[in-house]
Amino acid sequence: MKKAKKPKRHYIYHLVDPNTRQIKYVGNSVNPKGRLRVHVQDATTRQNTEKKVWIKALLNRGQSPILVIVAEYNNEPDARRRESREVHKHKATVTNLHDPAKGAKDIRQRTENETTKDPDAGLTPRLE
Repeated sequence: MKKAKKPKRHYIYHLVDPNTRQIKYVGNSVNPKGRLRVHVQDATTRQNTEKKVWIKALLNRGQSPILVIVAEYNNEPDARRRESREVHKHKATVTNLHDPAKGAKDIRQRTENETTKDPDAGLTPRLE
């Protein structure tokens, strides 16, 4: 008999500017530390987005974004919804280009009325 697969944990994370402490990016990953490494590597090869330009500028100063885990989920749909809420909550400072909700448009074109209340509000993020 085969052992049941353990569901993958989905982590919602922020990339925070170490100088200003502003949330600059919201992401969703099953391996946030690995994903941070990919963000940094991508920024060293191409600076074709605001996020990559920001990370490259940090790297040029010998710095790196701070990874903050803000939530964990057992399934991808719940994680995607939370990621979308986080993007909208911090849209004044994030460099995300698109709303992570499936089929959603550019985050800067959506209004606050299109987002839902965050049931996880008040949870304390943990620094990684």
